[in-house]
Amino acid sequence: MNTGARLKLGTQTLKGSADWSLSASLLPAVGGHLSLEIESLTVTVEAQQPANIRSPPTLRKIDIKLGEAEEED
Repeated sequence: MNTGARLKLGTQTLKGSADWSLSASLLPAVGGHLSLEIESLTVTVEAQQPANIRSPPTLRKIDIKLGEAEEED
């Protein structure tokens, strides 16, 4: 017998930033800075666990919904 669970997490405005760089032999290195604002983010995860808890749970589904994203200056 298996039992299942669903977990749904969400947030409204999400802001983030990152510095990045890329280099490869024989090519000049490039890099930059990225700043984002995301309107919303929702993550839904479904997992199933056998009644025998010695067996690990199985991820059945993951759904990620990303709202409108906008690059900031």
